[in-house]
Amino acid sequence: GTSEHASKPTIVEEILRIVNTAFGHQRLTQPEVMQRLAMGNAGSEANRVLHMAFCGEVLVGCMSSTLQPPWTPRDCGHWGMLEVDPSRQGQGFATALVQAGEQRLAEAGCKQVQIEYHFTVGDPSTERLKSWYEGNCGFECISSKLEMQLIGLAKRLLGHPNSTFRRCRKQ
Repeated sequence: GTSEHASKPTIVEEILRIVNTAFGHQRLTQPEVMQRLAMGNAGSEANRVLHMAFCGEVLVGCMSSTLQPPWTPRDCGHWGMLEVDPSRQGQGFATALVQAGEQRLAEAGCKQVQIEYHFTVGDPSTERLKSWYEGNCGFECISSKLEMQLIGLAKRLLGHPNSTFRRCRKQ
């Protein structure tokens, strides 16, 4: 996305609706969406951009990709905040967003890609994500056992039993 997209209030509102609904809380604000879209003006020089998926004129999903976030090693890009409108899931939009993001990262010289996500044993939606990320997408969990236990403990204390955080990478 670019600031041209940010000038269209319906797109900004749809990004907010899709992302904040998926997260179940206000993950993004309008100024944050505008800023992320404006970052795309730098083209291939942009460190972080917001990818968008459309079905015709309708925004159905988005994903962020970052060339060099501070929490990954050198030459390791990152994508995250992958969201597709629930009514459009299972139609290939997430796959298209991931492919676009990973192509951008590879073209910029990233040799690896990292993602992170919350996982809850027995929860069908996160079990499905784990299968997709670590199966179909080819990611391997690199979280240490201690890291998963500590984050899992914090999540349990917050009322989320069997939950943990998975950090994954692929070449």
